[in-house]
Amino acid sequence: MATRSPMLGGALRLLGSSALPVLLTVLLTLFVGRVLGPEGLGIYSITLAWIVPLGIIVEAGLASLITQETARDRREAGRYLRAAFRAQLLIGLSVALLLAAGASWVTPSDRVSAALRLAIPLVLLVPLYSSLAGVFRGRRLPGPLWAFPIGTPAFQLAATLFVLSMGGGVQQVIAVNVGIAAIRLVLAWLLYRFRYSEGERGDSPNLKHLLRRGRPFLLGALILGLQIRLSMVYLDWFADRGEAGFFSAASRCVEVGRLIPSAVLGALLPALAGLAARPADLNRVFSGLSMAIFVYAGLLGLAGTFWSDEIIQALFGTGFAPAAPVLLIALWGLVPFLLRSVQVLRQSALGNHKWVTGVNLAVLPLHGALSVWLIRRQGAEGAALAILATELAAFLLLLRKPSAS
Repeated sequence: MATRSPMLGGALRLLGSSALPVLLTVLLTLFVGRVLGPEGLGIYSITLAWIVPLGIIVEAGLASLITQETARDRREAGRYLRAAFRAQLLIGLSVALLLAAGASWVTPSDRVSAALRLAIPLVLLVPLYSSLAGVFRGRRLPGPLWAFPIGTPAFQLAATLFVLSMGGGVQQVIAVNVGIAAIRLVLAWLLYRFRYSEGERGDSPNLKHLLRRGRPFLLGALILGLQIRLSMVYLDWFADRGEAGFFSAASRCVEVGRLIPSAVLGALLPALAGLAARPADLNRVFSGLSMAIFVYAGLLGLAGTFWSDEIIQALFGTGFAPAAPVLLIALWGLVPFLLRSVQVLRQSALGNHKWVTGVNLAVLPLHGALSVWLIRRQGAEGAALAILATELAAFLLLLRKPSAS
């Protein structure tokens, strides 16, 4: 019981730091959808669905490793950052060249292919910034940790609105993304170099060793970010860009619903080590948490049952009316998704990390097979159904693991 007050404070802090960036991103999606329509939003979303996981590969888990090493000794930041930059430039330039050569092969749409080529710099700009942000996190610097996550989407939203008001299309919106990412990287580097650099200390770590140490962080980030983005790619391949736009609109609405439970789960992380040593307390905390999240997600599902049409059309306009059933399915999909998140946290507290990773990897082929089958028949609704079924399967598999292993 003593953990409740710190947990509540931690949840409120996490909610405050994550809510505004998410809401700004949702607003950006809303304006892109309203101005460019379902197909324009679909092209924009499919482009980012390719760029984001490629950026995660280029980042190679090194930002989290830098955070870890900087937290231990902030004088280590310089040499790890130098090595991370070299590794990311090497991997990123290779990925960029491959994407430039193969953009027309990964999508059936010429418009998506053109947008992908324009977005190629992001596969380098975002990972390089992430490494600098790893230093800021490791040193727990409140200024950069608030200014960049909030300022970046705010400026991006303002610039996108200006471009759209001038008659710009998807390519101009992508160009804004690239420009803002470049400015963010330069500002973060200048801030680090002239305000927070501790100078050089020894040789940089060996690149092979560095990449090996970053591999667990890379795997975790890829698993976390793949499902929604793979759905976008499947919609591009097996449906059309308009269906991808409907799916994107519904997904952004659901993202708002995840804010509160994500903050609660994040606030529980610091208490996990202590709870793992007290099995009775751990079971009581997670049982209560599961019930609360089940009720919360169920209420969102009921809201979708009655008002999904009104929500979608109020936010995105009547052109997105076909996204209403997608939103309904996605809101009910929050029930297994959030319950799965609780089980992941619980199994992690018990030390069952390999089991969690195994389940997460095992359901990816299931998601792929279901997506191809259902998208061919039902488009964006099929994509949402595939995610719901996959989340349910993952949740049930996580339940099967004995509490002590």
